[in-house]
Amino acid sequence: LSTKVRNQLMASRTLPKAGMSNAALEQQMVAAANNEGWNDKFLKAIITSSSWNIAKNELTGVILYRWLGAVCTTKSNDGKCYYQEFSFKQEYTGGGNYSGTVKFNSYGGKKEIGCDKLK
Repeated sequence: LSTKVRNQLMASRTLPKAGMSNAALEQQMVAAANNEGWNDKFLKAIITSSSWNIAKNELTGVILYRWLGAVCTTKSNDGKCYYQEFSFKQEYTGGGNYSGTVKFNSYGGKKEIGCDKLK
């Protein structure tokens, strides 16, 4: 029964929809995620945010950075596939400009997905 339920779950689960597409940012996100020391090797990023979110200092209101939500896909050594939720940021450099480098900001849930869903 558990195998049947798991198979139904894997058949119904899909990757989150892209909020925007930017190949250069997506490549930087995969590299940033892989540089965090996870056991997983991430293969692809999907940006789930439709626009940048601005983080400000709570007391002064000074802009600190902007961030995007994304998921990164991976295939584990046991053959199962997953996506991991992340956020990535670009530091504010002043004058309305941000760093061109994307950095890891935070991580969220990790969900198994059927490997046939990874593109």
